[in-house]
Amino acid sequence: RLTNETDRAKEVLAKGLELEPGSFDLHFEKGMVHIKTKEHARAAASFTRAIQADPKSSEAHYWKGYALLFLKQTDDACQAFARSAVLDPAPGVRRSLQMIAKYKSDGSIPYYRDILKDAPGHAWAHAYLAYYLSGSKAKDADGARKVMKAPTGLAPQGVGIAAAPAVDQED
Repeated sequence: RLTNETDRAKEVLAKGLELEPGSFDLHFEKGMVHIKTKEHARAAASFTRAIQADPKSSEAHYWKGYALLFLKQTDDACQAFARSAVLDPAPGVRRSLQMIAKYKSDGSIPYYRDILKDAPGHAWAHAYLAYYLSGSKAKDADGARKVMKAPTGLAPQGVGIAAAPAVDQED
């Protein structure tokens, strides 16, 4: 049964980290306790240490971004969300992309492009990029059409988004 003993949880985690200072799990859980207690700078530091222990943890990057939002470090947060998306491109895992969209809106295009450089098969990154390119009254209409024609139905067994027909008509 879960209790709300965050001070005791911090003590237990500190003791564990004395014994195992490089533990991903302990740093990650310490970050989650700091999120719960709204100690966002400490949370970001804990998630950074968790990432040092396991750089491929999508969850640690996501929660680091979440903590950074509360510190008003939006660009760093969106970079963390983008890294999270690259590390876990599964079609059902869109929350990192949604956070970028929410906090950067039309400024999100470079983040989606960076995701696609590292994970060109990320179907949802294609979809979000196409959405923002086509909806931004773009200076980049050719780029929007190109991305919209990209194969977005890359999810296994048809899960996720389906490939949309290419649209060639002029606006």
